[in-house]
Amino acid sequence: MPPPVFTDAARDELAELVEYLGPRNPAALRALLFAMERALDLVATGYMEGASATLSTGEAARRCVVRHLVVYYRRTEGTVEVLHVWDGRRAPLQR
Repeated sequence: MPPPVFTDAARDELAELVEYLGPRNPAALRALLFAMERALDLVATGYMEGASATLSTGEAARRCVVRHLVVYYRRTEGTVEVLHVWDGRRAPLQR
């Protein structure tokens, strides 16, 4: 299966995380990104399926929790589309 496709929103949220955590704790950032990559690999290969979620926009998605991040995604034709990479300590993104 091809690697996950990140929406612009997910890319922006991930960039914000990298900008914040990178200078403060590079080792934690590397570990977090590795854990997220591993979780998305499991989702892409079908070994893991996240819980159903309805985003605040009404959009249906699935979510997987990676440490303090909540990764919202959906399956499309032959790929996994990452919709959001949300810090779970912030206000919820779902209803």
